[in-house]
Amino acid sequence: MSVCVYCGDAATEKDHIIPYSYAGMCSVRSGKAGNYAGETVPACKDCNSWLGSRMILTVAERKKAVARSLPKRYAKLLKAPNWTLEELEEIEQSLRTAIETTAKKKAAIKRRIRWASEA
Repeated sequence: MSVCVYCGDAATEKDHIIPYSYAGMCSVRSGKAGNYAGETVPACKDCNSWLGSRMILTVAERKKAVARSLPKRYAKLLKAPNWTLEELEEIEQSLRTAIETTAKKKAAIKRRIRWASEA
C-alpha cells in the first residue's frame, strides 16, 4: 500500500503535479487531447480533491499548501475537547462511542498535519 506524499494517509489516487486542466496551456500534452500522462504522485482522495487544479507546480510546494490548509479545513474537529478515561466511563455508551470516534478522527488529522509539515 502506498501513502499520500502530502499527508501520509493511505493513497487511493494519483495526483497530477501539473493539473490535468492546465496541461494544454503548458504544452505538456503529447499529441492528442486524451493522451496526457504527466508526472503523478500517490495521493489520498482528500488531498487530491483539495489540490484539484491549483497551479502549484512542485511536490514540495503542494505539500506545503496541504500543510497550511489542513488546520483551517479541520479547525472545528481540532477544537474538540480531549476526554480522560475517567470522564468517558461516566458517559452513556452511545455518546462515548461518538466521542471516541471524534477523538480518532482528531488524532488522524493531527498525524496528517505533522506529516505534511515535515520537510
